[in-house]
Amino acid sequence: MSAPRAARLALAATLLGCGPHVVATPGAPGAPASQPALETPDLAHEELPAGARVRFGSVRLRHAAGVTDLAYSDDGTHLVSASRDGTVRLWEVPSGKLARRFELAHRDEYGGVAALSRDGRTLAAAGFELAGGLVLLDVGSGKRRTSPGDVGLASVVRFAPDGRRIAVASSGAIDVFDTASGAALHHFDYGDLTPRVLGFTADGSLLAVRPDGSLGDPALDERGVTLESPPEQLSAPPVLSADASVLVLPDTALGLHVYDLATGRRRRVLEPAVAAGPSAAYPRYAGLSLARDARRLASADDVGGVFVRDLDGGPPRRIDPDRYLQLLTLSPDGETLAGADLYGTLQLWRVSDGARLDHFPGHRRAIRTMALSGDGRVLATAGEDDRVIVWDAASGAERRVLPLSEQNYAPALALSHDGGELWLGRAGALDVVDARTGATLRTAAFDAEDHVSAVFLADDGASVLVTAARPFSARSRWLDARTLAPIERPGTLGRAGTDRGIAPDGRRVAAGKGTQVEVGALGSHDADAWDGHGADVSAVAFSPDGALVASADRDGELRLWRADGGRLVARIAAGEPGRRVRSWPAAGIHALAFAPDGRRLASGRRDGTIQLWDVAAAAALGELRGHDRDVVALTFAPDGAVLYSASADGTALAWEVAGAAERPRP
Repeated sequence: MSAPRAARLALAATLLGCGPHVVATPGAPGAPASQPALETPDLAHEELPAGARVRFGSVRLRHAAGVTDLAYSDDGTHLVSASRDGTVRLWEVPSGKLARRFELAHRDEYGGVAALSRDGRTLAAAGFELAGGLVLLDVGSGKRRTSPGDVGLASVVRFAPDGRRIAVASSGAIDVFDTASGAALHHFDYGDLTPRVLGFTADGSLLAVRPDGSLGDPALDERGVTLESPPEQLSAPPVLSADASVLVLPDTALGLHVYDLATGRRRRVLEPAVAAGPSAAYPRYAGLSLARDARRLASADDVGGVFVRDLDGGPPRRIDPDRYLQLLTLSPDGETLAGADLYGTLQLWRVSDGARLDHFPGHRRAIRTMALSGDGRVLATAGEDDRVIVWDAASGAERRVLPLSEQNYAPALALSHDGGELWLGRAGALDVVDARTGATLRTAAFDAEDHVSAVFLADDGASVLVTAARPFSARSRWLDARTLAPIERPGTLGRAGTDRGIAPDGRRVAAGKGTQVEVGALGSHDADAWDGHGADVSAVAFSPDGALVASADRDGELRLWRADGGRLVARIAAGEPGRRVRSWPAAGIHALAFAPDGRRLASGRRDGTIQLWDVAAAAALGELRGHDRDVVALTFAPDGAVLYSASADGTALAWEVAGAAERPRP
């Protein structure tokens, strides 16, 4: 680039239509927004998947994978988000209620981008490996209206103020289409530099910003406005106000250069506001957002700092997210901030005081472990949000929330028969906690390198089996449940450990090692190896009578073995009879559980589905669909009528499985 070109930022504009036209639609984006209230939303009527009786936690403001685009509706009443889970979703805010979900792809490595027209009636989505790359959807009906021409891998999509045209930047070009017909209006070639920022001015002019901050192209008319002292290099993509009147360029020192695009004058340079952290000496901006009137700017850096500041002056306001944000957007009035993390969870804050507005029960990150009390009345889950939650198993109400250290996001869990005591295994220790008050009742200390990986209470509740590291190591031990002193092996475990590969007698253990199933005596280094799986074994379980071992692998194959001798009883391929076999990762099985009578087996897959099997016939009974991500744990209620599932989507579900065989499959 020549020196004059580097010092000059030409503003490119093509006049494509008339002024803005806004129509308010009752019950949809377009009506005036009110100040959000700081209250917990009512989830009593939140829709449940077919066959489920209770959800533990909430799916509000949550995708099954990372969010790739996020924006407020023009009236500030809704958020539109696009995700690598292949969906675009429209959320009511601050309630977080899902207003509309558009399924565009199964999963997409790159995700897509989306935009909502100013009247809230049309949604544009691009990317998602869509044929043609761009689709226009009717928000009211949820139906696809049209698919304009091929736009390649889209990076940004924007509606003109009047909603009659839509611009898409992708693969080194900008394409403009007629919204009503989908007809192509303009195509501008940008070569190797794909525009990352698009905007329409109030008079309908289109403005595009390249990744290096430059604008202008021989195909477009240039206004010739020169920016005052633009930065030589940018540390992050620029941000443009909604009416394309203000541009903010982040320099390599994290200063923010604010420009008036009508004159090219630099209004001011904002000093960096970054969080302290391991890389705080060299932070970068992960995202920037301007309020509609361009008086307020939000920024997120790559060390977890989120700040909101007024462009007319004043100190930055610090916002504290649960974790690093990769996207953020200010509401049109600048009073509410929304952010999205790497795992697909959205968060909301009130800017004036930094208060969280998304108060939903349950985990806000993946669940890793789950335990059910012996009487079936209490459920406990532990998640990556550093919390253990104790639930009423019948109603799904939270009984107690216990914080965890960041090093113990997936602890071993167990509940006493009546659910009054919660057993938590961690690195070098086992804690017994009062599940009602959260108070620690007693602790057993082990070697620091012994991370307790599983805890199982004996049938009589008088003793507990604790394992650390691999189950075939010599680190399995029995403790007195009251004193936590080591004891000789007493009693039996019953069903306490069967879902985790511990036999009911507490003497044998099964585990996957590569493509083999290993079965041996607990605490022994010797084990029998059973061959047959074509992929790594990912889950094992004993039947309640100890006669069978079920094993599953990452390709979704399920096998049943005789526990005595390892004879193969049945082999079940991924999927169901008559349906196409699914390949890993969708079909990979991560959890297994036998019903108490041993007649049914449940398997939980990576795609979030659960299959029920008739053990004797090795035949499918039904399929349960309700989770968005991996099913990581399964367990049946003592009477076998309810199946509990925990998922990496951050929720657990209680399923009515007595009539699962009669329910039609999706």
